[in-house]
Amino acid sequence: MPQVKTTLDAEREAFDKEVAEIEAWWESTERIAALRGTVKQKYSSSEMALKLWDQMIEHEKNGTRDLTFGCTDPLQAGVMAKHQQGKFLFQATMMLH
Repeated sequence: MPQVKTTLDAEREAFDKEVAEIEAWWESTERIAALRGTVKQKYSSSEMALKLWDQMIEHEKNGTRDLTFGCTDPLQAGVMAKHQQGKFLFQATMMLH
């Protein structure tokens, strides 16, 4: 692997530049709120992420760990669900020519 030589000042400058780009892109929180619709949406992926986050925080508090396995098949995920707390499903798209 190639070695990258950088300084703390260079990293800080790059970070500050990225923050400025994001702030310019998003304009302001008031502008975003003003452009949203009146119907609140809940995304299942967000709900699952929050559930996982809560589980991780609980493990950190208790000093415990959770073994997590990944799979590529929804059927596998269903079987695994009975036996463990954490699991994730890889989704791949194949194009046939």
